[in-house]
Amino acid sequence: MGANLKIFDNKSSVVFWPDVSLKIGMGHLMESIALAKCLIENGREVIFFILHYEPAISILKERGISYETFDEEVKLINKLGKFRKQFSFLVTHHWINRFESIASLRQSGFKIILFDQLGNKKVSCDILVNSSIVPEWRMYNFRKPLPIQAFGPNYAILRDEIVLAGKARIMREPNRIMVSLGGGDPTGATLRVYKALEPILDDIKLDLILGPSFPHAEKLMKLVGCNKHSNITILQSVKDMGRRLKKSSILISSGGNTLYEAAHLGCPVIVLWEYPHEKIQGKAFERAGIAKCIGNGKRTPFTRIRDEVIRLIEDKDMKMIMSFCGEKFVDGKGSERLVQLISSN
Repeated sequence: MGANLKIFDNKSSVVFWPDVSLKIGMGHLMESIALAKCLIENGREVIFFILHYEPAISILKERGISYETFDEEVKLINKLGKFRKQFSFLVTHHWINRFESIASLRQSGFKIILFDQLGNKKVSCDILVNSSIVPEWRMYNFRKPLPIQAFGPNYAILRDEIVLAGKARIMREPNRIMVSLGGGDPTGATLRVYKALEPILDDIKLDLILGPSFPHAEKLMKLVGCNKHSNITILQSVKDMGRRLKKSSILISSGGNTLYEAAHLGCPVIVLWEYPHEKIQGKAFERAGIAKCIGNGKRTPFTRIRDEVIRLIEDKDMKMIMSFCGEKFVDGKGSERLVQLISSN
């Protein structure tokens, strides 16, 4: 689907450039879509420029959002430059820093809204968004003039389904455990968590949520198929994550941005991190009273995983405190705050 760029009005239109790929996943896209929807509701026109990736295209089609796809990044950048006068803002949401390209686009006249999380890099932008709770990740080498700094969980962008679930009356089920270890889970930590919890399956309800690029689905199905329990649910690429998360008593997560979603919905989290930055973030959420960061998903002993789940199930007061801390920490109004910043600039 190609958008007719001539219809866009420079005074109100916004172009998004998020990273999407099998390796990176679609977290950057989903956060961008949440902000885009809020902008549309406030009278802005939006379009997405992305590299060709079918799962991302399907999501944009499903939501009726205009987009252009490119087979090479250089072509995407060139077209952004060519149609600069059609847009007022460029929103970039990348895993890899593209300082030179973004600085060049800014010099051409774009106002840049740059999403980042890990900091400690050189940036050129007008509004810098970093919702991280890790202070060390909010350090930057700025190119003058200095950007507006939208820092901290007040600027966490949550998917619509999470915000809507936060407003809905959904009863939490005391012994329902959700396992959601990212879009890919390349090390197969989901399988290890399942094996760790097998001895207590009579006492819990277990939801195994798989990402779109989960590579171990067949192996997991065989494992679960050997088990006669009916209280195990396996779902991939779920569209009602918010409702399921709000029903859960505990989330087992790898420590990515799902932590912010769980916090908003008051769901206590056990973190089994995969990458070093997830460990750092998991520890930060633990210090905030929202999560328990217990180890690496590939190496943490089964007994440790199982014991932590049992301990948290039985400790109702601890779950209540973690839930309260999370809801207070992430209020779900990040998109609204950013729209206000954009409107005033």
